[in-house]
Amino acid sequence: MRKFFATLFGALSTSMGFLVVAPKLNDFLWIPQLLLNEFSWIPTVFGVVGMILSVVRKPRHYWALVLSVLGISFSTKPFWWIPRTIADQKQSMRRGIGADYESKIPPVMFTRMATSYWSLSNTFGGRERNAKVHVSSDITYSMPGNRPLKLDVYHPKVAPAVGDRYPAIVCVHGGSWASGDKNDAFTVHHRYLASQGYVVFAVQYRLSGEAIWPAQMEDVQCAVRWVKHHADQYDVDAQRVALFGRSAGGHIALMAAYRACDPAVKKTCLPDVDANVQSVVAIYPPTDLRLWRSVSWSAVTALMGGLTHEKPQAYADASPVEFVRDGLPPTLLVQGYMDELVFPAHAESLKNRLWCTDTPVVMLRSPWSRHGFDGSLSGLGAQIAQYSIDRFLAWSLYGESRHE
Repeated sequence: MRKFFATLFGALSTSMGFLVVAPKLNDFLWIPQLLLNEFSWIPTVFGVVGMILSVVRKPRHYWALVLSVLGISFSTKPFWWIPRTIADQKQSMRRGIGADYESKIPPVMFTRMATSYWSLSNTFGGRERNAKVHVSSDITYSMPGNRPLKLDVYHPKVAPAVGDRYPAIVCVHGGSWASGDKNDAFTVHHRYLASQGYVVFAVQYRLSGEAIWPAQMEDVQCAVRWVKHHADQYDVDAQRVALFGRSAGGHIALMAAYRACDPAVKKTCLPDVDANVQSVVAIYPPTDLRLWRSVSWSAVTALMGGLTHEKPQAYADASPVEFVRDGLPPTLLVQGYMDELVFPAHAESLKNRLWCTDTPVVMLRSPWSRHGFDGSLSGLGAQIAQYSIDRFLAWSLYGESRHE
C-alpha cells in the first residue's frame, strides 16, 4: 500500500510539474496549465509526500522517489524566479514613477493595500474574504443603435483616503473583443479594488460580432464620460479616473486613454464631457494589431472587418504603439512571459516606446505566468503583481502625482 501511494503521489507531481514547465499543449489543457503555474506549490507538496513515503522505511521505492524528485524539480521552477521577479518589479516602479513614489501615497492607503508581495493568508483567499463593498448592477450608460450598454458599480464601504470624494476605476473586460462581459471572473478583483477606496465601474462594450473597431473604444470613452457626468451621484472625484483592462480590454483601455482628446474619434454620448483619465493599467494587452495572425478566422480580423493587408491604416489606427507621445497618462503594463496568446513583445514594444517620452511607464513581468494568470488573487504571479498595482493606482489617483 505504501508503494502504491508513493508511486501515485510521485506520478501526480511529475505530470502536474511537467504541465508547469511545458509550453501550451492544447486548448483543453490551457486552464490546468494556467492554474498549475500559479499554484505550483500543489504538485510540490505531492512530490514531497511521495518522496517521504518512498524512503520513510525499508524497502525503499526508488521509482516512486525518482518520480517525486522529478515532479519537485519541475514544479518549483516558479519559486526560483521569485527573488529576481520582485527585484525587477521594484526597479521598474522606481524607474517609472520615481524612487520616492511611496512618499506621495496617503498613509491610510498602506493599511488597505497589499502589505507584502506574497503571504500564506492571501494564498488561501485572504484578499477575497476581506473585500467588503456595495454593488449596484446593470445600470445603462449608453444606447448605441438601441443596444443598451450596462455597467456595475462597486462602491467602497471605507472613507476616502483624501477629502470627501473617491477616485474611480473603469474596468474593461477581455474576451478577444468577441466575448466576455462585465461580470466575468474578475468581479472578485473589482471588489478588492473597491475595498481600498476606489469606486469601480465594470463596463460592457459592443463586441466584434455587433460592431467593428473603433466602436469598442468609443463605448469605453463614453463610459468614462458617463462616470464623470454622474460623479456627484457616486461620490466620485471626476478629476481622478483610471482605466483598467485585461487582454482585449487592456488594448481598448490603452486606446481609450491615448486617444481621449483625438478629434477624429466620434463622441457617442455626452460630447461636452471629456474622456481624459489620470492613469491606465493594461494587463497582457495587444499593443500592435499588425503582429496578430492575419487569417480570416482570427479575433483581430473579426474586430477590424478585414485582413491586415486589406486595411493597413485601420490596423495602425487601432494599435496603441502608434499613439505614443509625451504627456500621456501614466501607464502600467503587466505581462506573463509564458503567455502564448498575447506575446510579451506587445507589452515590451509599447514600454520601450513610452520610455522615450516623458510619459511615466512601469512594466511588471512574471516569468512563469500565462495568459489570464491574475484570474485568482491567490495565485503566485497575481499576488506579486498586485503589490505593485496597488501602489501604482494609489500614486496616480490618491497621491500627489496627479497634481504634478
